[in-house]
Amino acid sequence: MPSKTADAPEMPPSFAGALVPMILTGLFAWLAHFFGLRDFVESLMGDPDADGTEGRAQMIACASLGLLFFVDATLSVRVVNARRKHNVKLPFMYPSPYNGEEVKDPIGYMKVVRAHENFLEGLPWLLTGHLILQLSPVGSPLHSPALAALGTSLSAIGRVIYAYGYASEENPDKRLLGLLLYRIGLGLVFGVVLSHGVNLL
Repeated sequence: MPSKTADAPEMPPSFAGALVPMILTGLFAWLAHFFGLRDFVESLMGDPDADGTEGRAQMIACASLGLLFFVDATLSVRVVNARRKHNVKLPFMYPSPYNGEEVKDPIGYMKVVRAHENFLEGLPWLLTGHLILQLSPVGSPLHSPALAALGTSLSAIGRVIYAYGYASEENPDKRLLGLLLYRIGLGLVFGVVLSHGVNLL
C-alpha cells in the first residue's frame, strides 16, 4: 500500500515563525522554575558534588547522551533498511531518475529519511543546551546536570515516537505527540540557557 502525503502545516511569516519556538522554549523554562521542577528533579537525583565525585546526576546526564546516540543509530539504520526496501541505490540519498531502477514507494522512503533529518536538524541546539547545563561550574545558575538529563531523555524519546509516527502509512500526523515531547525536552534544556541569558530566571 503506497504511503500517503500530507500538506505542510500553516506557518506564520519567517521572522515570526522563528520567534515562536524561542518564546515557547523560554516559557517551558519559566514554568519549570515556577513549579519547582528543577529543584524536584535535582532532589531525586542527588547533589552531584556532595561527595566530591561526579555524582548520580552527572552519570545520569551522561547516560542520557548515550540514549541520544542510540536514537541516532536507530534512525540511521531505519534509513538504510528503507533504502533497501524501497530500492534507492547508492549514492543517491533521495529517489532520483538516475537511480537506474524503479523506486518502490518514494513517499514511504522519504518519510523515514525526513524523520532522521528532523532529528539531526534539532540536535545541535539540544546538545549545546545539555552540555552547558552539565558542564557549567558548580554553583552557577546554569549548572543542572539533572535537568539536562531529563530534557535530553524526553527529547530522545520524543524523536523516536516522531520517527515512527511520521513513517505511518495511514497518517503522518501521528508524529505530533513525539514532536511535543521533543519540544518540551528542548525547552527544559535550552530554555534555561535562553532564559538566563535574558535574565528571566
